[in-house]
Amino acid sequence: MIRAEVPLRRQHGDGMTTHRIAAAQTPEFRGDMERALRHLADAAAEATDANCSLICFPEGFLQGYLIDEKLAREAAMALTR
Repeated sequence: MIRAEVPLRRQHGDGMTTHRIAAAQTPEFRGDMERALRHLADAAAEATDANCSLICFPEGFLQGYLIDEKLAREAAMALTR
């Protein structure tokens, strides 16, 4: 799931802190929020195992690109539950 890791160094006090950033390549889960969240949990566990402090997911990862208004409203309401 994790396709790239990028070390990020930043000045912190007297020294440098290194953070590992993971980028997740994911399939589309249109209309299956539960499956998308399971995939997210698996990817987060993998990133944690790789000592990453940040994981980035693609835009629209959880619900896909909703172009139908009815589906978009249903997905928005599902997030509030």
